[in-house]
Amino acid sequence: MKDGPSIAGVILTAIITSIITAAVTVLVMSKLDLISGGDMVTVPNVVGLNQNDAGMNLQSQGLTLIIGGRKPSRSSPIGTVLSQTPHPGSQAKRGSSLTVTLAGEAPSVPDLKGRTIAEATVLLEQAGFKIQVGEPVPHETIPKGKIAAQVPSAGTNYEPGRSIVIKPSDGPGTIPVPKLTGMFLRKAKQLIQDKGFKVGQIKWSYSEDWDAFMVLNQTPAAGEKAKPGSAIDLVANEE
Repeated sequence: MKDGPSIAGVILTAIITSIITAAVTVLVMSKLDLISGGDMVTVPNVVGLNQNDAGMNLQSQGLTLIIGGRKPSRSSPIGTVLSQTPHPGSQAKRGSSLTVTLAGEAPSVPDLKGRTIAEATVLLEQAGFKIQVGEPVPHETIPKGKIAAQVPSAGTNYEPGRSIVIKPSDGPGTIPVPKLTGMFLRKAKQLIQDKGFKVGQIKWSYSEDWDAFMVLNQTPAAGEKAKPGSAIDLVANEE
């Protein structure tokens, strides 16, 4: 009758079995890790980068850049990444894509000066803006009721959906009439024109206290306000 396995042989067999079991476990776990999470990467933050830099950054992580759209922005240069999905710091599978929104060019504000409010409303709606009517302002050449000013000015790149403030013309404003009495007629006529008024009727009177051709009186009086282009009547001293 043969003797059974020795104690040393049993211990050796157990050790070898444990080593093999551990190796198989490590191998299986490694494969499972590759399948479930070992191929995952942390999504980098590409917001603020231009399209080329963002693409290279993602490519180095095994991700692909996809442009999901463009959005006008006044603060970011055209082509800059404004937002991204998935968000920075999240986990994504290597080889998957990351969708970004790039800054695009904001539409240009149309020129509204000289147009009616109805015309301006149509133009702004077509450009994607809203209209806001402000207080009337005086204007020397634009007829009353038509647009004399706008904020922001024409040609400005502005985000769609924002309001453009328009200010209708209130017609020519008023300015002070210059002092003409005591001035020689020829000089008074020139000053009237220089100030934007026109010479009205000239009447003659006589006063021994004044030199000939000096202005004795004026209408409107000095300091009164009148619209540019209105007439100023004078009374001049005879010889």
